[in-house]
Amino acid sequence: MSKKLEKNVSTRTANRVDKIADARQELKVQIAELEAKVKELDDKLKTEVAKNGANILTDRWSVCSSTTMRGGFDSTKFKAEHPKLYEEYQKEKEEVPVYRVTPR
Repeated sequence: MSKKLEKNVSTRTANRVDKIADARQELKVQIAELEAKVKELDDKLKTEVAKNGANILTDRWSVCSSTTMRGGFDSTKFKAEHPKLYEEYQKEKEEVPVYRVTPR
């Protein structure tokens, strides 16, 4: 991937970019705070289900808990045991632009 050179921009452009990036960062902070609150509420719901030992049905909500089995494919092991076959199934991926916004 080719890296574009940084360049100095006009004060006007810099101010616009600063304003947009500041607003973006403020929203990311708000999202993190809201996600923490949602996790806290999820934990409280899990506690209620555990205390009752069963799923809970109200007039407005159904709060259920269950377990499930997950499967997966061990590509590291497959690559070690079948390197030629692994290489045969590898695909080239298209390069896509990546944008990063980081505070300075």
